[in-house]
Amino acid sequence: MCESEEVNLRSELSAALISEGLSPNEIEDKERVTSLIEKRFISGTPRAWWLSLVSKTEVYSFADNSGYQHLLEIFPADNDKVWFVVDDDNKEKFVFFIPLNKV
Repeated sequence: MCESEEVNLRSELSAALISEGLSPNEIEDKERVTSLIEKRFISGTPRAWWLSLVSKTEVYSFADNSGYQHLLEIFPADNDKVWFVVDDDNKEKFVFFIPLNKV
């Protein structure tokens, strides 16, 4: 990802978070959090986390790549906050702590 694509992704994330009434600011200790996530959920150093998840995964398929619109059908519909980690091409990770129902 080139610098302009990274800026674009950051801008898109900021706009999406603001539209949901959330702060567009990343967490302050994102390196520590991503390290903890990797230690707990990832095996080895894959190019993409989903390639080496420690736990067995369950796959859900939805038409038109609309899976993100069905998260609350799969997970509890509460206001618990989750680590929302976004990257594009496994470059810089953007990390936010937001309610699941806003993802």
